[in-house]
Amino acid sequence: MESAHGTGIPSEQLIGVVRGVRNRYRAKRALRGAAITVAASWAILAASAYAMNAMRYDAAAVGNHEFNYGVPFLERTVRQARFPVLAANARRPDGSHAFGAWTMVERAGVKIGIVGATTPGSMVWDRDNLRGRVVLGDIVSAVREAVTEARGAGAQIIVVTMHSGLAEPATYDTAATGLPSDNVAARVAREVPGVDLIAYGHSHKEMADTTVNGVHATGGSLDGAGPVIAGGIVLVNSGYPRFGGTPGNVLLAFGLP
Repeated sequence: MESAHGTGIPSEQLIGVVRGVRNRYRAKRALRGAAITVAASWAILAASAYAMNAMRYDAAAVGNHEFNYGVPFLERTVRQARFPVLAANARRPDGSHAFGAWTMVERAGVKIGIVGATTPGSMVWDRDNLRGRVVLGDIVSAVREAVTEARGAGAQIIVVTMHSGLAEPATYDTAATGLPSDNVAARVAREVPGVDLIAYGHSHKEMADTTVNGVHATGGSLDGAGPVIAGGIVLVNSGYPRFGGTPGNVLLAFGLP
């Protein structure tokens, strides 16, 4: 599984990096899912959809920068994507899902549920774009509901890909805004049963030497974004590579009863 957080690198270079990882492990059926966030000054969403289509992504989670250009533009771009774009905690004012909450893929006969979520902070940073169109709620409760649905539909493995930090303080005043925190990946690992792997990214923090839910975990770092294991759950930090050199990735091997 490869996971990347947008860095403004040329699409052709990122495609080459991901293809290289896949060819190295001959993982042509590998699971791929990550936030599709790009910096507004470097790229536009349509270019990201093009690149991710070329890389044959299986799913993507909405990130905060996706809302920079307005919801109608995002919806047009989502229609260009040949993979599900997920955000379980994004709702329309009428309560319906604004994007898919989860999807299912099958690899070697194994059903893998992919759940996506996005940062509620966009309600602050892009409030004018979201007002009257999309409401972003709590990640943890939305992911819990989506995981239950995916398991009920037959998922044997659950991957959560979320645009969220690990456990840092929220980047806005949660009391004043009434919004839940944007950095809750560790809470999902602790509070949501049935999750096997979490791919997260948002806070641009290293994960080289981390305690997750009281368990000391060592693993990936900013320029070598590999996985860590804490409490039986694999966590992989989306790559924040220097010019696309090291996307977050984890090679999974597992057996099922």
